[in-house]
Amino acid sequence: MKLQKKIAIITGGGSGIGYETCKLFAQEGAHVVVADRVEAAARRVAEEINQSGGQAEAMLVDVTKSADIKQMIERVVSAHGRLDILVNNAGYGIAG
Repeated sequence: MKLQKKIAIITGGGSGIGYETCKLFAQEGAHVVVADRVEAAARRVAEEINQSGGQAEAMLVDVTKSADIKQMIERVVSAHGRLDILVNNAGYGIAG
């Protein structure tokens, strides 16, 4: 397993590419923090990973808010002692 014992945050992990990335990282041994602005989606993904033998936790985060990002990093480092991988997958559009 390539990511054994790594701590990874994946923003936008509740759906799409983020969801698939969460599953892949967990299969490779990472402890995955599923960060999403839709808490129910993040929890669903984390539960799916945990039920399949991986390690994951859900975290409510809105990447458009710098305070949320700062709190996300602080919570992960406080709980796990470090952060090894950050996948900045979440995005948002601006109507033009």
